[in-house]
This record gives sequence, C-alpha cells and structure tokens, in this order.
Amino acid sequence: MQKQPGRHPATCLLIAALAIAAPCAANPADSNYASARIAAPAEGEGLRANSGNFAVQAEVEPELRQGHRLRLLLNGSAQGDAQTSLTFRLTAVERGEHRLQLQIVDEDGGIVFEGESSTFHLLRHSKLHPRPAAAP
Repeated sequence: MQKQPGRHPATCLLIAALAIAAPCAANPADSNYASARIAAPAEGEGLRANSGNFAVQAEVEPELRQGHRLRLLLNGSAQGDAQTSLTFRLTAVERGEHRLQLQIVDEDGGIVFEGESSTFHLLRHSKLHPRPAAAP
C-alpha cells in the first residue's frame, strides 16, 4: 500500500477495511427510479384500525427491475422481508403517529433507492374511554 502524505499507514488500512466491510449503497442517481412512495395511507391521514392491522399500498416509478425488491420501513425499522408486491400487511401497530418509507433493494440487500418518508396517524379505540352501552 502506498503511503499518502499526511496519513499514517494504519489509517489507510482502516479506511480500506471499512470500505470492504460496509460498502456504500448504490448512488440513487444511478438507479433510474423516479420515485418509490406510499400511496396509502396518504400523507397526514388519520387511519382508523382498531385492531392495529392494515394494508400499506406502494407506488414505484418505473416498475421494479429484475432482482430488485421493496422494503417497507415503519418508524425506521424494516417490516418483514423485502418483496416484489406493492401491498404490505402490517399487524398490531400501536395507535399514534407513525412514519413509513420505502427502500428498493438489490439481490444482496443493498439499498438502490430510498423514497421520501410519509407520516400518518393510526387511530385505535382506547380502553381508557369505553364505548357507551347500547340503549335497550
């Protein structure tokens, strides 16, 4: 390894090791995807799902390329395995504000493209406010 002026050889080795261990994601500008967005629930929507179970609908432009899959993130955490379907089923999500985001990944799980995040509000019935008894 050639020594660079002003850098200690150990620093160069560390940089090279990090580049091998954690390669950078592909440059989104090279992906040819125009968008990967959450179509439903819509941005800012108040979604009523008392069970916490609901579907998320994605849109990708242009269509997914061969070998690419979609990964759904809920509040920054991947939800299940990446898939080719544009519909995701989420279960037992707590009420409150949540953030959804789509990532397009390649065969190795590397991020090819990241969509903008979208925020929605999940509305669930509260046990603290029981429903009134039905009139006889």
